[in-house]
Amino acid sequence: MSIGDLANHAMIGFDGIMQNHRVAKWLRVAVPSARIVNRNTSMLGTLSAVKAGIGVAALPTTLGDAEETLVQLLPPAEELTRSWYLLTHPDLRKTTRIAAFVDHVLDDIPALRTALIG
Repeated sequence: MSIGDLANHAMIGFDGIMQNHRVAKWLRVAVPSARIVNRNTSMLGTLSAVKAGIGVAALPTTLGDAEETLVQLLPPAEELTRSWYLLTHPDLRKTTRIAAFVDHVLDDIPALRTALIG
């Protein structure tokens, strides 16, 4: 299956505050002839519509992978990946609470990678 094949499926789109979200913009460009059968104003609403069998949708892997009944049709779209940065002021890096948090994050990078990017 390819991104172009999505035009052959009932798709769930975005509305309201989500209509200018980067996923909604990507969908309009990647599948311009998408047959939108439902629109949602949130990712959780979109997830619910997919689970109800209304159609297929672009979902964050953190949401989709957590649902045993869903099947991932395509790998994550490169255009939708993002980098995350963890920043702190240099003067605060050595404070106990910041140091403990950073150490925890660094110790759990594999688990965080799975949770954040699939």
